[in-house]
Amino acid sequence: MGLAEEITIKRPNKIIVTAYLADGPVKAISDGKYLYTLDVKANKYTKQKLEKGDSGIAEAILSTGAPTLETAFLLENSSVHLNHIRSLQLGKRRVLFGTEVTDVIMTLDQMGNIPMKATVTYSIGTKNHLLYQSEITASQGRQSRSVIENWVKVEPDPALPDSLFTFSPPAGSHLVTSLGDPIYDERFKPGMQPAALRATDLTGKSITLDAYKGKVVLLDFWATWCAPCREEIPKILSLYRKYHQKGLEVIGISLDGASGRGQILDYIKEQRIPWRQVFDGKGFDSPLATAYKLQAIPFTLLIGRDGKVATVDPSDEELGTAILHALKP
Repeated sequence: MGLAEEITIKRPNKIIVTAYLADGPVKAISDGKYLYTLDVKANKYTKQKLEKGDSGIAEAILSTGAPTLETAFLLENSSVHLNHIRSLQLGKRRVLFGTEVTDVIMTLDQMGNIPMKATVTYSIGTKNHLLYQSEITASQGRQSRSVIENWVKVEPDPALPDSLFTFSPPAGSHLVTSLGDPIYDERFKPGMQPAALRATDLTGKSITLDAYKGKVVLLDFWATWCAPCREEIPKILSLYRKYHQKGLEVIGISLDGASGRGQILDYIKEQRIPWRQVFDGKGFDSPLATAYKLQAIPFTLLIGRDGKVATVDPSDEELGTAILHALKP
């Protein structure tokens, strides 16, 4: 499927992205402090405060829903692959979009923070040294995919005023929490009872929320095939180590398919994840997933000492604050 994007970027943290998707254009603007994403056709937009350490560049590209992961990697951090190169070689010279390019071919054992085997080919202008195409073939377990991104028109170092990156909501537009359909049943709100948890963990032992009475419990819905989930787990690990002795517990709920048990066990061992894991091989048809009407992961739900929902699907920054608040006597 072809996809067109226009990207205007001003270092270190300002960007405008317009992705021309099948359902209509989606525009993202980051001014370095906030990220705004506008569904032009539906005339609705979201506003997200950037967390500490986020430049807004990769976040803006990915927020449009366009499958341009390599673009996000490159513009966020041009050296993102350097520590994971297994081999590097020059390929052939060829003509691309009327320009002579040279292929640079890398094999990697990791993409960003995600362990996987990948071959990345950059087609770079022989004379002007600009990037004209990137091609990625990546595999993880039995799954593999290829993505080609073409950079048809590139203008380096244009003069861009800061005012260009100011977002002004279009007339009649509405601020919403999400551009897409809700990823969970939004009837679950703080103060409500969570869905019942009666399951079996990976060791074959039964697990219920009743066994965690008086504790603060984080339910983490994830899967080994889910790249955002894998990027989120180290952050949850950090919070667990910080607050476990004060009463925080985590229950992992894997939505891997029936053949995923081995990959889950390998990943738990690799990341040294200490909390219990629920897995039934049913993916999004798992009773726990359907109880919350989950449409996407990662998804987290925090349960307070009183056994009631404390917060639903918080951001990384909000989660730490929510845990600290829930742990108070």
